[in-house]
Amino acid sequence: DQKKDASSLINIKAGTYAGKSEDDFKKIATDLGLKPVHNPDWDDYSDSIEKGNVVKHGSGDYEKGENFRYGLSLGKKDDSSTSTVINVTNGQYVGKKESEFKTTATGLGLNPVHNADWDAYSDTVTKGYIVRHGYGEYEKGENFRYGLSLGKKDGDSSSTEIYISSGKYIGKSESEFQTIATGLNLKPNHNSDRDAYSDSVAKGYIVWHGSGTYVKDETFNYGLSLGKAPDTTVTVADKSGSSEESFKSYIVSLGLKAGTRSEEYSDSVSAGNLIRNDTGSFKKGASVNYTVSLGKKETPSGNIMRPEKYQVGDTYDSTKQKMQSYLSVFTNVEYIGVTSTKGVGRLEKIEVGSAGSSYSAGSYPVDTPIKVYIVNKQQN
Repeated sequence: DQKKDASSLINIKAGTYAGKSEDDFKKIATDLGLKPVHNPDWDDYSDSIEKGNVVKHGSGDYEKGENFRYGLSLGKKDDSSTSTVINVTNGQYVGKKESEFKTTATGLGLNPVHNADWDAYSDTVTKGYIVRHGYGEYEKGENFRYGLSLGKKDGDSSSTEIYISSGKYIGKSESEFQTIATGLNLKPNHNSDRDAYSDSVAKGYIVWHGSGTYVKDETFNYGLSLGKAPDTTVTVADKSGSSEESFKSYIVSLGLKAGTRSEEYSDSVSAGNLIRNDTGSFKKGASVNYTVSLGKKETPSGNIMRPEKYQVGDTYDSTKQKMQSYLSVFTNVEYIGVTSTKGVGRLEKIEVGSAGSSYSAGSYPVDTPIKVYIVNKQQN
């Protein structure tokens, strides 16, 4: 499958729109540039979502124009033996009494489990009440964990702890967020480094904020949506022959990233320079692949002397053995026995490549064709 361009992706978290009416869901999907598609296989009974509302939808990374599937709630089902999907949104029951929470969880068919590690001090949630709980999709019988408020934390040496779950206030207006932060005794601070383009959060609204445990008067950073990213494209020229360093600088200057790097030998491009690169139009943030030269591929070589320079034996086999040792680096050598007036074991001649027996002594590529003629029968 072709990889999606990360710069144009729309990220949908599981359960974000569960509980929405079908009409609202369709509008949200259309505003995001997606195609809402009802998938009847995803329709399911639910104790917590009203009949006809969205009970399940796709999640993950989407590109504009993709189908965004969803299923609808069939309402409550009397047959308790049938497993139903139960969707719980983040922070849905925060602030409830423990007894109320347990009753609600049991009514949903879930098993409430107190997780002491989630207990936390809070300025906003009364001691003993729900300060945190699990969220997402559950099936009947699953454990539904929760933590309790420890109330306000007293003492001169400690500040009150305030727990903020990830993404809790995303989509809020800046003024709403600042009011919330001040009410929590935190100091809202706009961190422009956290501003980001978003297909799902309106321009000027909260697109990111800090999360975790805070203490009273601590800075609470947030970033604002820059709106939808402009559909900007840039043109990449052919940079073959340029250095790799200058190519990378060029790519970065266009708002792009260096992509997959490959290497090849080249007789015409110096080592370290570009042989080729992707060209044409690219969206900003995209990757551009390129190939770097390893320079010329060196062919191994060996020396060949004139025949009279080689020491020979007194038999064909002994001379052949000596010549095999002398020419051991060469890969294309043929040994031929001949009848001659010269003594047995003498070299009649050596032929090298196209030069034949008229070759000059010197260095030759190891794959050069060589024929060695050795006397194996003396002619009287």
